[in-house]
Amino acid sequence: MSQCTVWFYNPQNDSGLTSANLINKFVASVSPPFCHVELQFPGGEACSIVMHGTVRMRKRTFDPDFYADVVLHAQPQTLAKTLALARWHVDSRTPFGVSSGHTFCSKLVAELLRDGGIVPPHALPQTTVISPSALHEHLVRFRDTPLLRDPHAVVSAPTPPVDFAPQRCAPQLRLTGP
Repeated sequence: MSQCTVWFYNPQNDSGLTSANLINKFVASVSPPFCHVELQFPGGEACSIVMHGTVRMRKRTFDPDFYADVVLHAQPQTLAKTLALARWHVDSRTPFGVSSGHTFCSKLVAELLRDGGIVPPHALPQTTVISPSALHEHLVRFRDTPLLRDPHAVVSAPTPPVDFAPQRCAPQLRLTGP
């Protein structure tokens, strides 16, 4: 089993006022506390998109003063499929936006996780609009859902099959008469 990490940016500790900072704080105020999300693969590459850009991959680190993480476990082949989907977006130069053919950070990460198979389809809402904070909430709920360690432990003991063949339930009486 391997793992990937979903990093959520919280602009609360961001000091100073810049145009990017102002937008980040506005997004976080609408759906607190996060305004951005990235998906990091085991090799250290993170997939993201920012305003006015296209989907990109880059090796990077995340400062825990600004980022909260959700670690998800998956089979290596599942992570490879998800990484291939991320690279497809990079090669396609998928642009930032909300219209058809465009994406934004939380939509991108949600689709990669769902379409790559890291999380089952029911773990994330089937919507084209999801905020980083809503995605965080869904992933924490999914990650903290206990899995059955032994699926056979909840199966009842085997029962014999029902036989519908005619059977004698009681001895038959024969009446003899004069």
